[in-house]
Amino acid sequence: MLKIFQAVVLFFTVVTAAAQGNPKPPVFTPLSAESKAELDEFRRLVNRMVSKRNPGQMLSRAPKDFRVLQTLAEDPSIKHADRNTWIALGVAYGDALIAFVPGLSWSEVHDEYGPGVVLRYKRTTLTIAAPVMFAKRVERGETFDVPFMANELKKYVQENAGKIQ
Repeated sequence: MLKIFQAVVLFFTVVTAAAQGNPKPPVFTPLSAESKAELDEFRRLVNRMVSKRNPGQMLSRAPKDFRVLQTLAEDPSIKHADRNTWIALGVAYGDALIAFVPGLSWSEVHDEYGPGVVLRYKRTTLTIAAPVMFAKRVERGETFDVPFMANELKKYVQENAGKIQ
């Protein structure tokens, strides 16, 4: 598990370093109406999955969602879901991270990797690609521990936020 998380931290470090070393810095903008609508559609998808398994239950955009997302990620019926389903779970994870790590918020970024929706720490270049975090791990055949990842990300942000512009 630690190996997987170290890969996550390495990814964030590389992305942040690349953004800082790139002569053309990333450009951050507030979410467009289109991005907001897309995030909301992903949220509805996850809430339908949660409600299907536990009628009446919905995600709360709080840290307690990490356990619910872990349960979904381990569900055999979701193991082979399409990329959009995993991205939807990543969006729900991002929503819970915002409540768990003060200073994170959704933002659009345009950088050397192209445009995307990420979690941005305050007004720095530290970003977390929450929507694709699960999808990439599933594509590589990895397993993951959602609460553990959240705790390690929080530690990483707390330890490195002051070092990143």
